[in-house]
Amino acid sequence: MMITSHQKSFKIGLVSLLSVLIFAVGFLAWVPPVSRDALTHHLVVPKLYLKHGGIYEIPSIVFSYYPMNLDLLYMIHLYFGNDIAPKYIHFLFALLTAVLIFYYLQKRLGSQWGLFGALFFLSLPLIVKLSISIYVDLGLIFFSTAALVSLLKWIESRLQLKFFIISAISCGLAMGTKYNGLIVLFLLTLFIPYIYINNYKKNFNVKYTGNRTIFIRNQLKAMGFSTIFFMVALLVFSPWMVRNYIWKTNPIFRLRISAS
Repeated sequence: MMITSHQKSFKIGLVSLLSVLIFAVGFLAWVPPVSRDALTHHLVVPKLYLKHGGIYEIPSIVFSYYPMNLDLLYMIHLYFGNDIAPKYIHFLFALLTAVLIFYYLQKRLGSQWGLFGALFFLSLPLIVKLSISIYVDLGLIFFSTAALVSLLKWIESRLQLKFFIISAISCGLAMGTKYNGLIVLFLLTLFIPYIYINNYKKNFNVKYTGNRTIFIRNQLKAMGFSTIFFMVALLVFSPWMVRNYIWKTNPIFRLRISAS
């Protein structure tokens, strides 16, 4: 299909807007952190770990019992005394999510819609605010999006196992970033049997009518995939559960589902 001059101009406009937006967010992030969560949680706990020489229990800071996948990344820059770079690590996960959105929409609707979807996501006021702050929510969004997109790719690829495993690992990383990822785990675990059963017939030209054995067998396979997904995601998340169980005999100590 030939690209008209109007379409080309529209794409150039979208790319230009994206570039300006990314530059503006990067500029706004170039100031020391002042948010409460950054100064009492996301920076102070990794800094104490560095001072102590490793992860240890900090009973006086309840936030230290939360999963900390992204906070451990912030530790790298804190080691060199840089408390601004963690903002850009957080912003990077927004950019990675935009890339996922772009490629997902590009394949189905074209590059123009892909660029528009990426621009729409990055320009949301909440995403802009998070992109210039040291939180972990953008990491949660990225891993959750990766889990969903990989699961859809698993179905589209006629059940190639690699996409299924990537989805489960991404879900586990989402939980290891913030407890809200548990919602993603339960939703996707429940979603798997439905999409498997509804797509198996279409992909493999199976007729269930009059063949109860095939129907029951595929019901069991669907439940099996759901169980495997659940277990793999929990395995990825398990280091934080083990830590909390050792410290507090509660693998999800002080669970609180809320926004930062």
